[in-house]
Amino acid sequence: MKYYTRLKKYKASNVSLTVEPKLEAYSYAWWLFVVRYKGLVIFNNTNYSMPTCGHQSKVKRVLDDLNIKIDIELNYTFYSLGRSKQHCPSDGDFVKAAIEDEIENIELINKNLADLIQKPRTRKSTNEKRAQQIEENKNQIKKLKQVLLTEKVMKFEYDLIWNGEVIDTASTKFQAISLKNEYCIAFNTTRIEIKKVKKVLED
Repeated sequence: MKYYTRLKKYKASNVSLTVEPKLEAYSYAWWLFVVRYKGLVIFNNTNYSMPTCGHQSKVKRVLDDLNIKIDIELNYTFYSLGRSKQHCPSDGDFVKAAIEDEIENIELINKNLADLIQKPRTRKSTNEKRAQQIEENKNQIKKLKQVLLTEKVMKFEYDLIWNGEVIDTASTKFQAISLKNEYCIAFNTTRIEIKKVKKVLED
């Protein structure tokens, strides 16, 4: 994906990624599959077409290059993380609706797995794998519910430090790296450090 300075976004055919000031990735300009929600990077792996699958892979590579960590991945929701024709939650929280849909679908998967385990003449090794998958799914559900229950937003900022003093602060690592390069040139030094600082804000 190519970065367009004027647009302040990465773009390729029918896919775009904005990092600043708001993290968002779109497929075909409407399927929103990456957002920052309550301080967490949410990535929706669900795709409605093969090209969208390719778009998601491209965005993941860019996020990895920018050292932007994905905190939560959704794999079973049928909802976009933003406004779409598919659903319109009454509270306007599209990410919450997608996470709730993810939880509901994982619970259905677990029920089906449990039913298969109870079937006669099923292999012990297969049932052990199914039981393991159920436990992994339960842990994922707990993680997703914790996101929904979080009332405070976790925010990270990045301090730029030179000679033991904070000389500037950036809202994202992407911005911090850009500022570091500018200060290194201005001060003719390579000894500027970036320190990640956690802050808690009210939701």
